[in-house]
Amino acid sequence: MRILVIDDDATQVEFLAHILRKEGHEVLTATSVALALIATHEESPDAVVADLYLGGPDGVDLCQRMRAMGAIGDVPFVIISGSDSPADQQRARSAGAEAYLIKPLEPQAVRAVIQGLIRG
Repeated sequence: MRILVIDDDATQVEFLAHILRKEGHEVLTATSVALALIATHEESPDAVVADLYLGGPDGVDLCQRMRAMGAIGDVPFVIISGSDSPADQQRARSAGAEAYLIKPLEPQAVRAVIQGLIRG
């Protein structure tokens, strides 16, 4: 599975990429919504994992944009965040995110969510 990871924190991107590569996934990375949209058009990911707060348009905005993009509109989308706010979680779900993970991320939680998307 080709997974696009988006976070404005390079350390978080590498952490997630490491977990996903160990599971045999191809990982694409981006540090902004703009770069994520470019990667989406060029690489056609099978799933997306994006931070909620990206220093501008956020992960929910990105999810909404991707849902409106036709061919990739049904790509599974996971939001990660340091916020456990029910309002943020509802906003993510309303935008079409299949899952919402709260930081600090546990590798087994990331693996479980991705496995669920694959089986989905």
